[in-house]
Amino acid sequence: MKELKNNVKYINVTNLVENLSISHDIPPSTLRWNLKKLIELNLIVAGNSKNKGIPVKLTDSGKFVCKILG
Repeated sequence: MKELKNNVKYINVTNLVENLSISHDIPPSTLRWNLKKLIELNLIVAGNSKNKGIPVKLTDSGKFVCKILG
């Protein structure tokens, strides 16, 4: 979530997973699973198989959680 907070680019799920996987050496499957959980918790919004290309961004709740976590 901190990566999204600091990210001002419009980046979709596919590109986000690819970038985070390379920069943090995390398997793409792990990142996708965690993104799915963040969407379910309404902390981020993102595209899906029906709405492709929608940029990933924090919701107001996600911004609040990031603020609390520092």
